[in-house]
Amino acid sequence: MADNKRKRKPNWTKDQQLLLAKQVNKRKLIIKGKFGIGITTKSKKEAWESIRMEINSAFPLLPRTTDECEKRWFSLQSHARQEIAEYKRQTAATGGGTAPKELSPIASVVYSILGYSDTSITGLQGCIDPAMQLLDELEGANSSAATQGNAPGSPPGSCPLPPGPLLFLHPSPGPAPDSPPAVCGGPAPSASLEQQKLELEISLLKKQHAVLDQQERLFAKQNLHIDKQDRVLKLQEEYYSHQLKMLKE
Repeated sequence: MADNKRKRKPNWTKDQQLLLAKQVNKRKLIIKGKFGIGITTKSKKEAWESIRMEINSAFPLLPRTTDECEKRWFSLQSHARQEIAEYKRQTAATGGGTAPKELSPIASVVYSILGYSDTSITGLQGCIDPAMQLLDELEGANSSAATQGNAPGSPPGSCPLPPGPLLFLHPSPGPAPDSPPAVCGGPAPSASLEQQKLELEISLLKKQHAVLDQQERLFAKQNLHIDKQDRVLKLQEEYYSHQLKMLKE
């Protein structure tokens, strides 16, 4: 009974996964391309077969099948997207602090395959994300209000100067010469600013999640299309084999 049990293959090593990503990068036009002239089910299968041969040639003690290579590639994309998204988030963060952690070699290759303009992980190139800009402005307003509210030498009931970002967001003409001085009761509470910040972060996460779901559905449709074509080819092969057998009889 124990001999009949299927042996579990060793896990993919980092070197194997890096080689897989590099081989996919060499053939990304075929693997990621849409079906059309020059890109068929056969060409995609041949691309994965050549990837399998390269990996097995480099790691003969850990042979892999084409199905294993393809499944591992989709898994690599999923993990790399998370790493790239975190890297972009740290890079775009404002204020001081430690430098963002560099991407791993595998994530760097996956990044180049997916494309630096992939909006699911990088956002629009050359544009400022309005949500991220508003987050920065809210943080600046909160910090400025807290600092000015506790500034030494400020008379009770005086109105601190409004923070710079809010002046940019809400421009208004200056007061008339005879206008009475403005009176306010101190800085606005920061709870509302924090709430707006959290709501914006939740909205960004929901949008990223929706993009990932859409891409997963696209991959599933592509795999389903390939499976259908395989079944059609098998049926055609069986049909012609049957016809040939009848002719021989």
